[in-house]
Amino acid sequence: KPLISLYDQAIGGHQTFLLGVPGIKPDASIGISTQPLMLHSNDTFPMRAGKQPHQGPDARAIHQKAYDDHGDQFEWKISKAWWVKLKEMGSTRDDFPQVLDGMNRNPDLLITMGVPEFEFPRPGLELNLRYLGAFKKPQKKSGVIPDLPSWWDDLPKAKAAGKKIVVVSQGTVETNPNDLILPTLEALKDRDDVLVIGTFYISEPEEVPGLVVPNNARVARYIPHDDLLPFVDVMVGNGGFGGVQKTLMSGIPMVISGVAQDKAVVGAIADFTGVGINLGMQAPGAERIGEAVKKILEDPSYGLKAKELSKAFDRYDMQKVLDNAVQDVVRDWQKQRKRATREL
Repeated sequence: KPLISLYDQAIGGHQTFLLGVPGIKPDASIGISTQPLMLHSNDTFPMRAGKQPHQGPDARAIHQKAYDDHGDQFEWKISKAWWVKLKEMGSTRDDFPQVLDGMNRNPDLLITMGVPEFEFPRPGLELNLRYLGAFKKPQKKSGVIPDLPSWWDDLPKAKAAGKKIVVVSQGTVETNPNDLILPTLEALKDRDDVLVIGTFYISEPEEVPGLVVPNNARVARYIPHDDLLPFVDVMVGNGGFGGVQKTLMSGIPMVISGVAQDKAVVGAIADFTGVGINLGMQAPGAERIGEAVKKILEDPSYGLKAKELSKAFDRYDMQKVLDNAVQDVVRDWQKQRKRATREL
């Protein structure tokens, strides 16, 4: 039977066996990615640049120069340190890929969360790649009552009254409420046609310094997305990939502001696909947030494109994608084994 490794493609420990370090090397490796594609490609700018692809006949040359400059500044140091460590561990290879690019190209098959419709086009991409979609809404267990805030009934009442529901979430990594939540509450405090919901995740509202909750706002530490998203008209967030996937599945347009980790490119993709507005800064301030929310509420194209993109997720069943991938790998291994046996 073949030894198949199914692993998180960002885990460096497994990469070593795929890059020539002695050890138990699997017959096939399947990397699972929970991020946007991190690939060196002259169809796009580097991931952390947070830019949409350049358009025009010189686009590929411009992109390649950006990769050269970006690699010199950000990636070469960590890549060179990684290569030295691989040699110290006994790798027999003469050359290695850069760290981020290798995470995607090292496995025999890369399976990435999301849908191709929420990615930059890469017509020249040479990669064994499949998309996974996203986690579907779980079936509610009968008799189980979700832990919802005391003001929860205000939400369906506001929706029934024709108000727009704007949710702002600080996320789980970049957690300073002064970046997004407090400015959003301030920006929309005078709008009678809006109900703003703020979630902090890491702290209770009463623990947040300087928090002033306007009459048109409600706050909580956490609200399950499966309960909240059916009411939402606009999501304001810092662009974490998992949360964005969940929001897009529900067809909700977004205002995105994050710049760290993978957030810069997530915001750029949202802009590129027309499902949101990318503010491109860690702390955009009340004025920029207010203008972006206003634009999305007044321009129906954002909501229409988000709803259209949400349909792409219906094509994917995570369990089937993974099962089919493993079965295909097994079949390929069996073919190679039979071929090797015949050659003997």
